[in-house]
Amino acid sequence: MLEYKELISDSPEEGVFSTMFNKPSNEEEDEDDDEVVRDYIIRLLIYLASQATKQLQSSQMELELLKNIPTQTSDSDNRSATSSNPTDRTWKLDTPIDKQSLLDKNGKPMRPFTIMPAGSRTTRQQMSEGVFQHSHRLPTMTIDEYLQGEADRGNIIEGGGPASENQPTSKEQLQLDTEYDGTASAEAAQEKQRVDGENWARYTEEVEKGSGNKMSNIG
Repeated sequence: MLEYKELISDSPEEGVFSTMFNKPSNEEEDEDDDEVVRDYIIRLLIYLASQATKQLQSSQMELELLKNIPTQTSDSDNRSATSSNPTDRTWKLDTPIDKQSLLDKNGKPMRPFTIMPAGSRTTRQQMSEGVFQHSHRLPTMTIDEYLQGEADRGNIIEGGGPASENQPTSKEQLQLDTEYDGTASAEAAQEKQRVDGENWARYTEEVEKGSGNKMSNIG
């Protein structure tokens, strides 16, 4: 059987691919030589066809990209266009933008915009006030106003200290109120004292002593 190998050559005489067949030393020919050569040529043609197809696809993709590239103008063309239209000053920050080009016919915004508060101040003043300001929040009330608001909401606990130590407790004050006989406050204090006594007696009958806190019986 003939032995063959594929060589790559750049010379125009041999072409891109060149096949060299080497005969064995005994120079015996085999009936399968034609099949081997035919199979090799078919595989080579399939490979070349696939490579050509890939090159065509790549060229078509490059053509599509080149068609979609926008035309670029030089800097000189831009300068000439700007100088030819001196009235177009919409690029300046202190010039109001044309309001007609903000929305289309259906009311859809054509470009980004910023809603500014209405007033007699100009846009420059409003923007400067928004930029040049304190880096922290300024107080809106004094300390006394804050404490008064907290006291109105019931967030401040009053009492305690040496002054409250000398004041009578609620039971002692109730006992003092009952001593003013013949007055309405004394009668109300006596009635309250009687109701409290009945409630306490009922509680001691219903609740057995020591049934509440069991921890006192440990140890």
